[in-house]
Amino acid sequence: MEIKVTQQAAKRIRRGYPLLQKRDLLDPIKENQWINFVDKQQNLVAKGYLGVQNNGVGWCLTTNDRPLDYAFFVELFLKQEKNEKTTIKRKKQMPFVYLMGQEII
Repeated sequence: MEIKVTQQAAKRIRRGYPLLQKRDLLDPIKENQWINFVDKQQNLVAKGYLGVQNNGVGWCLTTNDRPLDYAFFVELFLKQEKNEKTTIKRKKQMPFVYLMGQEII
């Protein structure tokens, strides 16, 4: 499934901002689905999912054209675990978990 995003949203996504708002989408929202987000020229901008929540309507998980499969999520979580260990060593404080652009204590 593909959903078009605005030019401004495509720029934010490409700069690394993962959260999508309703105003970022040019097509109707189809919740709880894995989505390829594309620009007006049908170029892949990101892969992620739609699901309305308090902060937005969806998240971009990767800007790479790769399947969102088991291997993708294992790699994602191992990378995050490594980042957390580095942060803990560097700051010597209680760890913070960063998930999809949000800081959770």
